[in-house]
Amino acid sequence: ITQTSMGFVDTAMAGRVSNADMAALALANSIFFPIVMTSVGILMVMGPIIAHLSGESKHNRIFHFVNQGFWIAGVLSIFSMIILSQVEHYIHWVTTDPEMSRITIGYIKAVLWGVPAFLGFVCLRSLNEGMSMTKPAMLVGFIGLFANIPANYCFVYGKMGAPALGGIGCGVATAIVLWTMFLSLLIYVL
Repeated sequence: ITQTSMGFVDTAMAGRVSNADMAALALANSIFFPIVMTSVGILMVMGPIIAHLSGESKHNRIFHFVNQGFWIAGVLSIFSMIILSQVEHYIHWVTTDPEMSRITIGYIKAVLWGVPAFLGFVCLRSLNEGMSMTKPAMLVGFIGLFANIPANYCFVYGKMGAPALGGIGCGVATAIVLWTMFLSLLIYVL
């Protein structure tokens, strides 16, 4: 619910700037999410394995497994960020509108800095879920949603000293929110 709500907030705020910003945001997400969700899919195996280790009272192995998950997340982050950073080389396959291309490229180049945080969050969420503690990840999801609204407000419309970036501002805000979510869950886990 929180992930969908964040997307709704991004779309609603970018749509108030222009149709090009809203369309570019949709296009950027159609590029960003399949790449990042491939990495998330690889990391999703952590939850059941941690639950299995916890069920067998092998708690000493859980730390080692989560540590390995972070290494994998780091490698997957690098690959994802490299692919996303090359967006200007393949954006012409999906649009010929120069303004939409500019906004899409800007959004992706901003949000890609949140990829390590997002994959780290997936590792920590898997740890919590595997240990039968589902509330912390849900709570942090709501923290992310409520942080997304003012962050978008600042970076999309140029409020509180931030530059007015339109749809690109949604990418900046999302990257900040992803780091906020990761650090919030990390603090809880520690």
